[in-house]
Amino acid sequence: MRALMEERRLEIKVGVLLVTALLGCVGLLFLLGELHLGGSRVLLDFAHSGGVPDGAPVKLAGVRVGRVSALELLPGRRDERGAPLPVRLEVEIEDAIFKDLRADARFVVATQGPLGEPFIEIDPGPGGAGPLQAGAVVRAVDPPRMDLLSSKLFALLDLATEVVGDGQEARSLFRNAAELASTARELVDQNGPAVAQATQDLAEAAGQLKGLVATASQSLARDGDARRVLDDLGALAAQMRRDLPGITEKAQRAVDTAATVASSFTEADVARLRDALERYEKAGQSLSALAARADRLVAEVEEGKGTLGALAKDPKLYEDLKALVTDLKRHPWKVFWKN
Repeated sequence: MRALMEERRLEIKVGVLLVTALLGCVGLLFLLGELHLGGSRVLLDFAHSGGVPDGAPVKLAGVRVGRVSALELLPGRRDERGAPLPVRLEVEIEDAIFKDLRADARFVVATQGPLGEPFIEIDPGPGGAGPLQAGAVVRAVDPPRMDLLSSKLFALLDLATEVVGDGQEARSLFRNAAELASTARELVDQNGPAVAQATQDLAEAAGQLKGLVATASQSLARDGDARRVLDDLGALAAQMRRDLPGITEKAQRAVDTAATVASSFTEADVARLRDALERYEKAGQSLSALAARADRLVAEVEEGKGTLGALAKDPKLYEDLKALVTDLKRHPWKVFWKN
């Protein structure tokens, strides 16, 4: 009887030991992620898996919230642009976390350090979209392809080696560039006063043109009767005819100075300078045409043609216009606001 009790005690001890070992194995498997309590599933599409294995952890802000439950390879599948999309991962996420995820969340392949194991990292995103639905198919962010990067880098190095060769052509290129820069600096130093004079002449001509435009604006904005407007237009045309010869003379002097400078430049520089001077000459011709049109405008107004002519010949129209200007002076807000 005593021996039987001893044998039973031994059996109980062995059973307790086996149960404890079994519970320890289950706990260890649970901690390693081999066992899980279920959750919401999401399908992730990748062009490349990035080495993520089946059972890899899914993390949010570095904290494990799920795992990769399945990996499916679909070699013939492509996206809407025709690019290969052969990898689909099925991930399980804890329900307590999944209910707060939005549809604009991003799924990225990350690694635990430079040489660590890959895992899926969840980026919550802006949060402006609706809730993420269970079973949804999400286009995940593809991991960087270090193998392709290495091959492209080697191809780039090979191309650079072919271009540089033994280094003689590169050294010759740098030497020629340095000589060109030195020559350009010498030309600028030698022709500095001429370039400054040409710039000054062009600035004076531009100033006179600006004065003409200001005079025209003042003439058009000035109050008074129609006859004074006509007189101002005639004075403007006369001033333009009087000032145009001086402007043309300065332009010619600028052309001569530019020609002196251009003689020391290359043919390409001379061609560009000639093109600029031709545009300047066309601008002078346009101003002459503008003066001629102003003369014709004055003549037509004096003959009573057009709106200004009618204003000069019709006293009632002039009085109405004068009343309108007076009202706008007193109530300028009427220009922007109408009842």
